[in-house]
Amino acid sequence: MATNYLNERASAKKDIYEEGAPITVRESKTSYNAFTGEASNTDIDYSTYGIFTQYKRQEIDNQLIKRNDFKLIIPVEDTFDIDSIDLSKLSIIYENETWHVIDIKSLRPGGINIIHSLQIRKQ
Repeated sequence: MATNYLNERASAKKDIYEEGAPITVRESKTSYNAFTGEASNTDIDYSTYGIFTQYKRQEIDNQLIKRNDFKLIIPVEDTFDIDSIDLSKLSIIYENETWHVIDIKSLRPGGINIIHSLQIRKQ
C-alpha cells in the first residue's frame, strides 16, 4: 500500500499546532524606487506554530552548529513557501525575541514537503 504523503503532511501540521508554540516567520524585503533612488524596507510576517528542540551535544561543533543554536520544527503552510525565501532575509520571532535562520532542511519523501527543520540562532 502506497503512503499518502499529503495525509502525512496534514497529520504533522496538526501535531505541531497541538504541541508547538505560536511563532512568526518574518521575511524582510528591500525595494528600490528607480524614480526617487530610495530604498525601502518592508517586513512580511507569517503566523504559524513551531516546536523548539536543542541539538545533541555530539552535533555541536561550534562552527556550523553553535552551543546556543536551536532546532525549530515547523509545518508546511499554504500561506507561504519558506523554501522560496532567501535565508539572509528570514528570521523567527518568538516571545518578542528575534532568531536568525541559519539553515533549513525539509523532510521531503516522494517529493512532498512534510515538515521543515530550521537551525536558528538568537540575534
